[in-house]
Amino acid sequence: MAIQDKYPFIINGTAIEYVGDPSFTTGGPTIDTSGQFGGSPFHTFNYDNNYSTIKITIKFTDEKEVLINQIIANNDNNTISFGRNKYVGVVLVNRNVERKYGMDIELEFRANPISN
Repeated sequence: MAIQDKYPFIINGTAIEYVGDPSFTTGGPTIDTSGQFGGSPFHTFNYDNNYSTIKITIKFTDEKEVLINQIIANNDNNTISFGRNKYVGVVLVNRNVERKYGMDIELEFRANPISN
């Protein structure tokens, strides 16, 4: 058995080839503080930025076009797995990316990370 050079990038159970390395950024809730008259500060959590951003570059082919169209049709019912990183509620952010066969295109996803 050969040692793999890269982890498989799996979207909805389908492993796809990618160019370079995928990038992952994690979001987190922000804490909004507002003062109260004659009392202690009041803290609220804003979860709008609690999503992770995943970027991957792929070489566009017929099979990838079918996969991208399935991701768009599934809306937020997609999953991504890369090594020990797993994400649910995956949404394709740049749906109108220019697509030409054989061209390298970058896909950007927004997702909810799940713990290992």
